Amino acid sequence: MAIEHIKETDTLNQGRQKINEIMDQSNQSAQKVDDYSRTLEQGIRDAKQIAADAGDDAKQIAQNAGAEANVKADQAVADSKTAVETANRAVGTANQNKQEFDTLRNEFDELVAESGDSNPEIVQARTDTEGIKQPTLQARLTRDFGNRLTTADAIKMFSCSVNTPKMMDFSSKTAGNLATNPHQGYSDYTATTLKKPAAAWNEVNQDAYNKLVARDDSGVSTGSTQNGVIPQQLFKFDVIKAIEQIAPTVFSGKSLEESIQLIKNNFVSFTLALRGKATSPNNKNLKAATYLESTDSYSTQLQSSAQEYTDFTTEINDRNFIDSKGKINVLVYSDSSNGVTSSNIDIDYVGVQIVVSLNPLDVLESSGFAKSENVTNQLKQHTDDKNNPHSVTKSQVGLGSVPNYGAATDAEALLGTVNNKMMTPKNVKDVLDAKTVLIEGDQEISGLKNFLTTPKVNDNLILTENNCLVTVLQGIRMKGTVESGTKIKFNNKVLSANSIKSEPIFSIQNETDIICHNPGIYLLQLSAFIQMDLASNNYFYLDLAINGGSPKDTDERLAGIGGQHTLRNEISGSTIVKINSNDVITIKTNTNLKGSATSFGAMTFRIQEVS
Repeated sequence: MAIEHIKETDTLNQGRQKINEIMDQSNQSAQKVDDYSRTLEQGIRDAKQIAADAGDDAKQIAQNAGAEANVKADQAVADSKTAVETANRAVGTANQNKQEFDTLRNEFDELVAESGDSNPEIVQARTDTEGIKQPTLQARLTRDFGNRLTTADAIKMFSCSVNTPKMMDFSSKTAGNLATNPHQGYSDYTATTLKKPAAAWNEVNQDAYNKLVARDDSGVSTGSTQNGVIPQQLFKFDVIKAIEQIAPTVFSGKSLEESIQLIKNNFVSFTLALRGKATSPNNKNLKAATYLESTDSYSTQLQSSAQEYTDFTTEINDRNFIDSKGKINVLVYSDSSNGVTSSNIDIDYVGVQIVVSLNPLDVLESSGFAKSENVTNQLKQHTDDKNNPHSVTKSQVGLGSVPNYGAATDAEALLGTVNNKMMTPKNVKDVLDAKTVLIEGDQEISGLKNFLTTPKVNDNLILTENNCLVTVLQGIRMKGTVESGTKIKFNNKVLSANSIKSEPIFSIQNETDIICHNPGIYLLQLSAFIQMDLASNNYFYLDLAINGGSPKDTDERLAGIGGQHTLRNEISGSTIVKINSNDVITIKTNTNLKGSATSFGAMTFRIQEVS
């Protein structure tokens, strides 16, 4: 009968019991070796070949399992190795023959169970070159040969563009290194929303990269039990670097923006290949989305149940999923956890195959090969060149005795009147130092300089009477009861004079609030009036208030009148204050008057920038 394998969780005694059972069964089978020898001879040879082929994979799996085992499992593995060594010494005996044949029969049974009436070799043959198991052998052949360059394609290459595929995955990827493989993978188990590519991510380690390319049902797992958390993995595929692997010089001399535009102009499609599984409180859906930079959002490309490892592929024809850095960003995730049941994704493989249309002649030209039309144009340009393209000297044409101009002296160069001398580099420098304004360094400049436009200092215009920012506001006549705290009203139309900015400097809100749009230090000049009889103990002041605050001293008082007066009284005043952007300026009354005025208010309010 079949004996259960020794597990990493078995105790030492359990492991020894299973080994003893194996040895007992082997001793029993030794009595029947003569009867099995002829029947098993061919099976032994086939079994050894299959065992040799599977040996490396088994060794790797055992090493990975051993690295994660605890002390008790390590002891069991050590005992298992001792048993394996003992069994190896029995190779050639019926004991070992029986064990190897049983192993072969188990593998064969699994293949037959999967293939039904098909040949098990055909089941293995249905796995394509990307590691995806196709439903039929014909589907696998169609998939693989569809991505190959046919003879007709090769002939077509030299007459027009060809659709060229390039697979991008994590094969030969070294964590933290973009030289050999520029693509990157990240994971997150804390966010409650789908994280954008620009957010802070944690890159996966080397072991995870190895799992993402192996297709061995041992994937990269990300999960959480926190309420609302969405487990997610982000994969960034560098399209520019991938295309450079096909045509290394196709982007030579081009900026990043130009390179991206070249890819988009020749874009055909890209196919997302994914193998993984997922679980969440309400379903087993595995989801994948691509990031669209123009809308700063993800677009779902696939969403399907994947309780066990499942292969998915989907083709996308939108070139706008290539972002401004030349990358395609793929996000894989599941539904969020509810705080009781965990959510988890486990990705065994992910890759993107991009297809671009490339003209081989253009690629060859970028590598240094010349096009025939370019050669013709260059030959014509050379033929028409009258500027001595071959550097013929005067001696070669019989002018060797013609004297050359001598170098000008410093004085001649500065004077600038001699027309039969050559300027040396030093002459040129001396003239520039003496006759021009230097870009850097200290220099004294004499004479009257008439600047036709206002100069700047540190990108700021030098303010003059003619270019300073001036805003003039027109007051509105007010009447009725006069009391403290009344806001003075202004016409909602802002009158601006000598403004060097096209946008508003100040604006009016509710006829009383003056909003600043250009911070600075300003001179405020107010002229106002009040028309009513004033007794000897009356006063009427207009005070400045910024952001609703009331003045606490007379330095912020703009204008006022006190004592006995009759009829219309005009008042004015000014002050200099610092005003910040979005500050609200109001003019408020400060008075002990209680009566009703015929009219009062501001006539004009002038605001002028002084710094």
